[in-house]
Amino acid sequence: MGKKILYLILFLFIFALIFSLLDYKGEYRAEKKLVSVNKLLSDTMRTPEATPPGLYEKIANQYRKIIRGHPNTKSSRQARILLGKLYIFTKEFDKAREVLNKILLKYPENKDYCAEALFTKGNSYEAEDRWDKALIIYKNIMTEYLGTLRALDTPMYIAAHYAQKNDEKNKDAYLKKALSYYRNIHKNNPDTQLGYMAANLEITTLQNLNKWGESLNKLGKLINTYPQAVNLIRHLQMVELIAVGQLKNPQRAIDIYEGFVSKYPKHKLTKLVIEEIEKIKNKIKESTTNAD
Repeated sequence: MGKKILYLILFLFIFALIFSLLDYKGEYRAEKKLVSVNKLLSDTMRTPEATPPGLYEKIANQYRKIIRGHPNTKSSRQARILLGKLYIFTKEFDKAREVLNKILLKYPENKDYCAEALFTKGNSYEAEDRWDKALIIYKNIMTEYLGTLRALDTPMYIAAHYAQKNDEKNKDAYLKKALSYYRNIHKNNPDTQLGYMAANLEITTLQNLNKWGESLNKLGKLINTYPQAVNLIRHLQMVELIAVGQLKNPQRAIDIYEGFVSKYPKHKLTKLVIEEIEKIKNKIKESTTNAD
């Protein structure tokens, strides 16, 4: 009896190993095909005027082959998005939206994938010069797909659209909406990666609104709240850039740095922060001496 169980476990292990290897090979083959098609499309888009008739449809067919031939791979999912983008490029907007709508129907549980498909669908309306339709979709992403990377990026994308149109009124209005959006996400998800990313975007939004003082305050709180963040060094550097470069008040940087040192005396960056404090203080002394 014991040997039978042992053989069964061994069989299941070998079966799982073979299956994983086959799956890996399938992923590899699909990815290889996708890279090849993407290169062809990239080369074609560089010189669209020299594109022979039927080439775009040939590229579309290759994307479809990947989708049909490797249905459960990451490359297949990417191919669907890229097929939609190809149709946007060739101004076949209805075809693009048909492809993207299939993603929303087929993969409703994959929030990140659906958010990307919906965003691309919004791009199709934007390319068609139907911003009102695109904006409805972008707003929907922010509410229905909250927590995805695309949803986080969307408020800034909308503000950038208005900036490109030199529409300062709508740009600033949407930056203010973005500010509220990011603050709510951070408030409701304080100890998560999502909350941390939202806090970073809140700082960026404040800077885009030229609210440098508020931006610096938020940055100081972020540094003290997330001392193990991967971009802590960049945040520490940004403190000095804002305090000295924008606010012309180096003492603000010193205060934030000293607060960090006091709270985290054994942090691996504390020594560097202390050195930076001394450098700023020496610059202040030199400036005062020269002024006298």
